[in-house]
Amino acid sequence: MERIYVGERAVSPVTGVSRWVVVDSRSYGLQNEAVAYLASLRARDCSPNTERVYAGRVALYLNYCLMRRLDWKAPGFLGLAGLQQ
Repeated sequence: MERIYVGERAVSPVTGVSRWVVVDSRSYGLQNEAVAYLASLRARDCSPNTERVYAGRVALYLNYCLMRRLDWKAPGFLGLAGLQQ
């Protein structure tokens, strides 16, 4: 499976704080909804390791939906069942 979306660690050049984001590997544009979800994990005071793992898993899910031409917001039961295989 081609990896279009990837989880990446981003470091602020101003503050030096690192965050995990999901980006399009072709343009390095942020996937806004995924980044917002990862920010919500930080707001809930989740571990940075949780954020790191979720960034990769969200990217995997987005790639799967893209490959199968599924709407990632509403993939349906059969669409999600294929992700487990």
